[in-house]
Amino acid sequence: MRDTTPQAAALQISILRGLSGEQRLMTAIEMSDLTRELCRSRLRGQHPDCSEADLRREFLFCVYGITDLPRTRP
Repeated sequence: MRDTTPQAAALQISILRGLSGEQRLMTAIEMSDLTRELCRSRLRGQHPDCSEADLRREFLFCVYGITDLPRTRP
């Protein structure tokens, strides 16, 4: 499913193609950072009583599917 019209998608691609390599890299990094922060924020909202260590474990599971992480050290 797409939420962007073909015209808007074409404009977005045109703008991205006009960026330098450095600008595209910075855009990708910013988008990745934003995505991670949105995921963390959602997890904090869903699990307000979890420790930071448990939230990190849940984040790694959500993003990477990692399930066999060692338990948090005491």
